[in-house]
Order: sequence, then structure tokens, then C-alpha cells
Amino acid sequence: FFSETRIQMHMANEIILLLDIAQERRQLSSGELQLPKQLKLRILGLAAIDKARKWQASRVTWLCAGDAKTAFFQAKINSRRQKNFIHALHSGDAIVTSHDDKEQIIHEHFKSTLGTATPCSCTVNWNTIRLPTLPAAGLDNPFSEQEVWAAICKSPQEKSPGPDGFNGSFFHSCWPIIKDDLCEVFDKLYTPNGRAFQRLNEALLTLLPKKQDAVSLSDYRPISLIHLVAKIFAKMLSLRLATKLNDLISPIQNAFIPGRSLHDNFLI
Repeated sequence: FFSETRIQMHMANEIILLLDIAQERRQLSSGELQLPKQLKLRILGLAAIDKARKWQASRVTWLCAGDAKTAFFQAKINSRRQKNFIHALHSGDAIVTSHDDKEQIIHEHFKSTLGTATPCSCTVNWNTIRLPTLPAAGLDNPFSEQEVWAAICKSPQEKSPGPDGFNGSFFHSCWPIIKDDLCEVFDKLYTPNGRAFQRLNEALLTLLPKKQDAVSLSDYRPISLIHLVAKIFAKMLSLRLATKLNDLISPIQNAFIPGRSLHDNFLI
């Protein structure tokens, strides 16, 4: 089967071929001469999109550059597609294999699981713990353009996109064009003064098998592909908080703190 991108590329190539054949028999009009140029630019853009899609499908993130047409990429794509494809699911004592039945079982399972409230069996009395308090010291300041750009630069570039269809490479490459709009989004998010911010909570759910020959939904791990704007927002908050970690976390905790070493525990 062909994706929509591949179909558009084949259609553009077919139109260019027909115009080349027509040019051998008659003189083309100005519009017909301009059309192949536009189509060739369109083909270059579609080829870049198709290459990026195959790169993501192969999940070969450790390569700096590569050709999506090689047998290596095709083998990686086919291997991941075969591994992640859900051939059958157990529903009680029955085994379903059709797409509609699998879709219904998965939908009913996660509809009953996601978003359900679980009562808490215990609480924490923060007043008795007597934790030290620190001044905000700029943690609640409005977001600046430099902070947004720093968050984009420190975010992964080739991760799978969410419902918006954009990944980090788009925001990094098109920053001079989209920076005003993106900064306005974060200004309204800070206020808060905007509409449809609930759309940022939308995500694409995909199931990854925990083991080979997975047949039940418990054998799959659901992951969420969220909007990149939400990821950038979380990244900016984490970068702000990183400067205060030394004051918030005890000096005897050395794991996962920048500037500290796990081997210091031997000295303690």
C-alpha cells in the first residue's frame, strides 16, 4: 500500500512526465512551463517528509544521516511493524483476530481504566514534616523568548510526533518563523488567557508489546504521544527548577542530580 505522501509524489511525477511528452509535440503555455517547476519543489518537500516518516518508523536514532531508500532502513521498518502488530487478542476464553473486534476490546479496556479515580488510603501532613521553604526567586516569572528557545534546543529532535504532527526538528528549523506565535501561546498559558488549552491534553495512545507473542492487553504497555507544545512547557519548568535542586534536595542524595556523583555515597 502507498501512503498519502507517496501517492502525491507519484501524481506529481506523472504530471511532469505528461508535460514532457506534450512539449515534444507542441509549445507549452506559460502556465504549463511554470507547473513543472512548482511540482518539482513539491516533490522535494514530499520526499523530505517521506524520509522523516521512514526514519521515525525505523527508530534508528543513533545515525546522524542516512538514506531512507536503503535496504537497511526498509528491514528495520518491516521488523518493527511485524513486532508491534497485534495479531490476536484474548477476550475471556475467546481469541479475536479481526480488526474491528480488536479495536472494540482495546477501546473498552482503556475506557474502563484511564481516568478512573482511585481513593487514597493515606495522606501526608506536611506541617509536621517541617520542610524548609524557599522563595520563588523567579520560578513563577513570565516565560521569555530565550527560555522557549533554550527548551527547544535541549529537547529531542527526532522523537515521534503527537496529534499535531510536528516534532522537535520542525520547531528548531522554523524558529524564526514561528517564534512570535509560540511565545504568544506561552504568554496566554501563563496568564491564563486563551481558548482550547484542553487540546494540549489530547494524545495518541499506542501499545508496545512487553514480550514476544503478546496476546492479552496486560502484555502491552500503553504510551502517550502528546503535543510538542506541552513538552516544551514541561521542559521550561524543569529548566527553571534545575537551578534550585541543590537547595531542595538533600546533599546526601547524589543520584540523578546534575553536578553530583553516585560514587560520593561511598564517602558518606
